[in-house]
Amino acid sequence: METSQLEAQNEVQKTVHPVDESLWFSSDMVILRAKSRKSKVFAAIFKRAQSVVFFDIVPVVDLHDDPNELAAFLRAIFYSNFYMPPPAIPQFSDTIGILRLSNKYQVLYLRCRTLQHLGNRGRGWDPNDLFHCIATIQVATEVKALWLLPYAYYDLCKFPVAVLLSSPHWNLLGKKERHTALACHSTQAGASPEIVQFLITWTAPDECRNLVANFTNQIPWQQMMSCPLEVSRFDQK
Repeated sequence: METSQLEAQNEVQKTVHPVDESLWFSSDMVILRAKSRKSKVFAAIFKRAQSVVFFDIVPVVDLHDDPNELAAFLRAIFYSNFYMPPPAIPQFSDTIGILRLSNKYQVLYLRCRTLQHLGNRGRGWDPNDLFHCIATIQVATEVKALWLLPYAYYDLCKFPVAVLLSSPHWNLLGKKERHTALACHSTQAGASPEIVQFLITWTAPDECRNLVANFTNQIPWQQMMSCPLEVSRFDQK
């Protein structure tokens, strides 16, 4: 049946039976092409997702986005259980792609959800994974989620400079971000001895003495110098 006939029938139904306009979707479809991959979806969903970019959508849209990121973004919109809020733990690559595209296309509820996940260090992303650190810095800078940067740079600086420079992911960062990372690395390395010295010489309250004893006697010093703010990770129970 032609689209025009379906729309005419819909209008007749609306006059006979009252409808909830907020849940009355048009049957228009749109084809989204990203490189060699195509998706066919309901155009009305983008309007209800409050995406101003897609508000006046045309039947076929060529996009210059990464196909995998676009697929994750569309699934997050069309499948309610695909990208759940915390405490669910989504795939890191999905979070990065959805954040980038929800920011670009102004789907604000998804942007907020992805930032909730990235703000959950250790669950939303792995601070011991170099790629996760680099990708978090990259996308946080891109979408101006600047509050994510301090911990991301801190975790990045736990890796030796030689590892950073030889990583295939290093050049994902812009020139400014690479310069910042190296400057932070130098500052963090310079501050570590003083921080460590304070932690092992302070007068501990009674309830902390066992922790301090473990810390002083069993700590792997080489690791501690690279991440001085994470005493608890070295506490051997």
